[in-house]
Amino acid sequence: MPKNAEQPPQTAEQQIGNEVVKKKNELWRKSPIAGDNRELFESKEEKKMFVKRTIGNILKYYGIERVKSDEEANERIIQYFEDCIETGRRPLWEELCLALGTTRNDMWQMEHRYKSPVVKKETIERAREYIATYDAAAASEGKINPVLYFFRAKNYYGMKDQQDVVITPNTPLGAETDAKQLESKYAESVIDTTGTEVEEE
Repeated sequence: MPKNAEQPPQTAEQQIGNEVVKKKNELWRKSPIAGDNRELFESKEEKKMFVKRTIGNILKYYGIERVKSDEEANERIIQYFEDCIETGRRPLWEELCLALGTTRNDMWQMEHRYKSPVVKKETIERAREYIATYDAAAASEGKINPVLYFFRAKNYYGMKDQQDVVITPNTPLGAETDAKQLESKYAESVIDTTGTEVEEE
């Protein structure tokens, strides 16, 4: 058919198909993964500044000594959060571990007592909970990609796709009844196979 030739009118089925495809494309463009995040940086300069700033923040902890006590750990945790406030950057669990002169794996082992707990379990849990609270607040206001939040919440904060159902055993007779009481109760009346009550002699 020549390019300039008039196209035949679409059938009802074709029109419906085109509408379905159009809607799917609109949903895909609004996806938290493929939507606004397809272009991570608006320019090369923005990317350069991000890399410079991020690596600069990480390198400040390079070679820092590992904390030797829980008291020292608490001081560094406070310093880390104060630094985040001053610089206006988002707190990260990975970065906090670096600020303590340790790693995520070391922190996990200390928390679960697989290593000598230089840092107390309570201190580790409290620091993680502060970051989890920040992430939750940011997610509730749409400041964090929801897919990223779900990933971090499941891997670092204990979130699960799980519903717990509690089954409580109940007895229609009320409190537990011993065998003699049951025997006495049911001996008072006996039902024959026809369904009529038979009095005991």
